[in-house]
Amino acid sequence: MTTPPYPSNVTALSVTTTVAREWLKQAANDETNAGARTLVGDLLAQIDHLTNRLIMERAHDPVTGAWSSAACEALFEQLQSRAQRDGRPYGVMKVSVQVPNLDDPELAATLRDSAMPAICVRLMDALRGGDVIGRDGRMGFLCLLENCNLDAGQLVAERCRHAVAALPVRVELEGAAVTLLSATIGLVMVAAHADLSTAELLQRADRALLDARQLANGGLMVMMAN
Repeated sequence: MTTPPYPSNVTALSVTTTVAREWLKQAANDETNAGARTLVGDLLAQIDHLTNRLIMERAHDPVTGAWSSAACEALFEQLQSRAQRDGRPYGVMKVSVQVPNLDDPELAATLRDSAMPAICVRLMDALRGGDVIGRDGRMGFLCLLENCNLDAGQLVAERCRHAVAALPVRVELEGAAVTLLSATIGLVMVAAHADLSTAELLQRADRALLDARQLANGGLMVMMAN
């Protein structure tokens, strides 16, 4: 999978690393400076370790393990470039997870937060290999479907809806076990030659998601972008 660009605040660490490497280079040319070489070598190892940790933490959502919204947008731009280069269609899918209203707000919040990692796993299983999933708000996900036609996109979307609905998250209300979760999906299928920006496509996906919410029981709304 293509990785997104480094977060902007990694630049400062990169500069520090460059300075330290120059110091190490100078120390390596000085036979009397073996202690400095050892010190700088340890420093560089620590900097590399912290840089890698920072990249991973900023690139992934800490709750679900999905890509962060910023990383997902960077991957979106790469997807668009490949689609236009290779002449292949793709899909942009927004998934919103619904939890029925409960009288206890704290219980509802706890259920929402505890369910999100499991929901993400279910969605990952429903996607195809190579598709991208990122966090989109508190109860939503953004999925990018590369090299995907209309039929395949609809199939993936329906699999995602059923996967969330089948998640065994339940609560006892007045003695009855109630399934809590459902998913509403807005899907935009994009022609390879479509000349639309990332922001425009995300706006269309938001509109499709809003239209899906207006359906009787929620569901799936598909839009085309030619």
